[in-house]
Formats: sequence, C-alpha cells, structure tokens
Amino acid sequence: MARIAKSSIFMFLCVCLLFTSCQEQALYDVHTPLENKGWSYNFKPNYLVTIRDTSLHYDVSLNLRHNDQYKYSNLFVVFTLEDVDLKRTVTNHEFKLAEADGRWLGSGSGFIYSYTFPIVQKIKFDKPGIYLMQLEQNMRDEPLMHIEDIGIRVEKNPN
Repeated sequence: MARIAKSSIFMFLCVCLLFTSCQEQALYDVHTPLENKGWSYNFKPNYLVTIRDTSLHYDVSLNLRHNDQYKYSNLFVVFTLEDVDLKRTVTNHEFKLAEADGRWLGSGSGFIYSYTFPIVQKIKFDKPGIYLMQLEQNMRDEPLMHIEDIGIRVEKNPN
C-alpha cells in the first residue's frame, strides 16, 4: 500500500514538473491596479522593458481585468512604444470584450473578467536596452469606470 502511494506521489510530481518546465515564462508581465476602478485619460502608465537579446522576436500584449459592471463590449487603447533612440511609435487598438448578446469573452472569476490581448506580434527590437511602453484609454468616458487593472506582457515569440 505504501509503495503504491509513493509511486503515485512520484508520478504526480513528475507530471507537475513536466507542465511547469514546458511553460514559457514572460520576459515582462505587469498588472497596474486602477484607483477607484476607473481609468482616467490622464493616467498613462509607463512600462520600462529591458531587451537584451535582439536576435529574437517578441510578442507584446495588453493585460486587462474589468468587472461585470463595465458597460461596453469593447475597449479602445492607444499604445506607445519608445525605443532606445527615443523614437516613438503610436498605434490605436480596439479590443472586443463581449459577444453581441452581452456574454463576456474573458476568463471569469466571480464578477471579474481577465484578458490578454495581442498588441504587437513578432516584433524584433533593433538594439538592446530599455524600451518604454505606454497605455492610454481612448474611450468617451472620463474616467472609464469598472476597469480593475491594466498592464503589459512581453514574451518571446515561439516561431
């Protein structure tokens, strides 16, 4: 009996090790909580991401969590990328949060819904150094209520 229990525990640990070793860790993964669950036009969080390996391609994503009181089915965001030479690239993005019937598309935990949306895929940084990434809400509401937190995720592109 004890032998079966030991071998079962050993197998469980091996499976856990296999799954954790196969998962890629993000180079950068930050969530910024929003005060009073509202995102003001004036709040444009900056994220400083250090890139060391310029031979790789990277994916940059938006981390977002909102509660079930958010009143829109989408979100418009302005993304700014400033490179090591201070050259800025500004892009506008629309992210779909719900189906036409109102069902949230994010993964839910109680009344909070989480998303990771691609912003830039397969980007290759020219020089090693610190890159500034900035998020700005571009909706009509001031502040945009019921947003719990926002952030940036940067990871190596597997392809």
